[in-house]
Amino acid sequence: MTVRFVIDSSILISFERNQPRDVWPTLWDHVENLLRSGEAVVPREALTELERGTDDLDDWVKKTGTVYDADDEMIAVVGQISARHPGWVQQTKNAADPFIIATAKVLGAVIVTNERARNTATVDSNMRVPQVAAEFGVTAITTNDLFRQLQWQF
Repeated sequence: MTVRFVIDSSILISFERNQPRDVWPTLWDHVENLLRSGEAVVPREALTELERGTDDLDDWVKKTGTVYDADDEMIAVVGQISARHPGWVQQTKNAADPFIIATAKVLGAVIVTNERARNTATVDSNMRVPQVAAEFGVTAITTNDLFRQLQWQF
């Protein structure tokens, strides 16, 4: 199966907070099936963000999803992103974002994120995934866009 989507950790965190598994089991089943099928992946660096949380999302992803490790080509794209936006990653803030974009770029996939692009004049530290992704020719969509593409209804 071809990877079609790269999942930002913000999506899973939002689902955990706003659509908990015990209330929205169908949503979680769909997401789990998407990950298990290999159509969607979670970059290792996004998993690292989930590991900092107090819930069990990281364990859930490890059990159900495809955790994707960056290869040399992805690392090169991360380097290009860092060169263009040296102030974007600040310690753990935004640390996974360049890897999310690089993974999507190299795999020819679409990013699914809850982030919204900001003004193009935004300083590096306030950049968001969609605007940096666009600079590198990568599309970023919201969860509702994903649901519509996959014709999921709840």
